[in-house]
Amino acid sequence: MSLAITVESPQLAALELRVRKLAAGLGDAGNLLEALGAELESQTRRRIDAGGPAPDGTPWEPWSDAYEKTRHGGQSLLLSEGSLLDSIQSAVSGSVLETGSSLIYAAIQQLGGTSDMPAGPAAVPAREWLGIGPEEERELDGIIDAWLSAAAAEALA
Repeated sequence: MSLAITVESPQLAALELRVRKLAAGLGDAGNLLEALGAELESQTRRRIDAGGPAPDGTPWEPWSDAYEKTRHGGQSLLLSEGSLLDSIQSAVSGSVLETGSSLIYAAIQQLGGTSDMPAGPAAVPAREWLGIGPEEERELDGIIDAWLSAAAAEALA
């Protein structure tokens, strides 16, 4: 034996329509990813321009004394001619957002040299310039919250 109760209500039908519209609106996250990418680019550029610190707050290791003698005014640890700063970009492909640099030396600046490299590159300390720290995470959360609120308002209008 089974019992089934069916309730039909115009209010429930309207609510179901709103929920479907909201779900459909949230399905296209391309604009959200582009906004997040723009913010990540901005955060990364600010970090490089300021000379650190790493996303987790760790200060960047200073230049060696010998290398510092080759630098001139206005240069910070990762900002010389501005190539790294200018190379920061984001790309959205489907539901994937990538932010970084295609410069050949960007990785060694991020990860540091290793003992199996020639003497110069092996001595480069890691200066993590790409990543998300607590402050940046809050900024990104704000973008996500604003996007969700706008999508909900549009769907429920």
